[in-house]
Amino acid sequence: MTPNLLKYTLVPTLMLLLTQAPAQTWTLIWADEFNGTTLDGSSWNVEVNNYGGWNNELQYYTDRPENVRVESGNLVIEGRSENYLNRNYTSARLNSNGKRSWQYGKIEARMKLPYGNGMWPAFWMMGNTGSWPANGEIDIMEMVGGNGCNDCADNLTYGNHHWQGTNGLQSAGTVSPALVPGIYHDAFHVFSIEWDAVQINWFIDGLQFYSSNITATSKSEFHQPFYILLNLAIGGNWPGSPDASTVFPQQLLVDYVRVYQFTTTIKEQQEELFFTTYDPVSGTVHIHTTVQSASSSVELYNLNGQLLLKKQIEGGTTPINSAVLVKGIYVLKMYSENGVSVKKILIE
Repeated sequence: MTPNLLKYTLVPTLMLLLTQAPAQTWTLIWADEFNGTTLDGSSWNVEVNNYGGWNNELQYYTDRPENVRVESGNLVIEGRSENYLNRNYTSARLNSNGKRSWQYGKIEARMKLPYGNGMWPAFWMMGNTGSWPANGEIDIMEMVGGNGCNDCADNLTYGNHHWQGTNGLQSAGTVSPALVPGIYHDAFHVFSIEWDAVQINWFIDGLQFYSSNITATSKSEFHQPFYILLNLAIGGNWPGSPDASTVFPQQLLVDYVRVYQFTTTIKEQQEELFFTTYDPVSGTVHIHTTVQSASSSVELYNLNGQLLLKKQIEGGTTPINSAVLVKGIYVLKMYSENGVSVKKILIE
């Protein structure tokens, strides 16, 4: 299938987009970069309890510095094997309930995960109003480590959401593609959602792996402000218990948590931000640009407005494999500090 680069004279509306485009861009509205030495009490609550999260978890959540602290530019949530108030493990769980909450946006955290049997780190959100599951839950990242259960692996994470359906608790989600090579303990990765009135999309390192439509009346929970939670559970119904192979202490390291929302501005486009060429041997569309901003990205849509692909700009040339696309017309959008540029391509 060969993409034809449509002439602008054949698509008059496209010229309008190219000359005066509404640039809908993510604007940072709140962040905790964990650059100090103490936790920001205006944003976070530290939970103290041993109820096991309703999942038969084994830890005692404390507010001690042994379990939660800010050091070396990271939030450290540390799981420890120790006898503490009749529990064999301690850890920490934070939430922003009553202090920070948002309805819609891009919510992301850059994290390095623990590993091994019994580890259950999570970066998630809960709705402000209602009792679970009627308040809604968005699990941006969960991992069940080691090999102690069918879902357990140190190179897989899960994106899920839960709500009160007409027949009680409803859940949907998926597992991420396997990280190759290595595991999520080896390096930091960015886990995020992009959430609006229509859908929630899940990403790891900018690559989408799951999407859910939330327009149904039964999903009304997802149209209210949500607050953030970060925790490292130990044991429980899903991961099972730590065993002799589990190394302690374990740490969930959080480099930052950031929240963005869309802003729309009109910018005069003085020159095109990119042009495209096609390589018939590999079936690849190459996007060429002189823009070198780290915030620049390109998106591919079908004519129904469905986002099919999103990539960060890779220097001067960014490849898109068109061999996986069916015949038809597609829209390429490039976002940068200079605005937005739009082109249509025809796959035939």
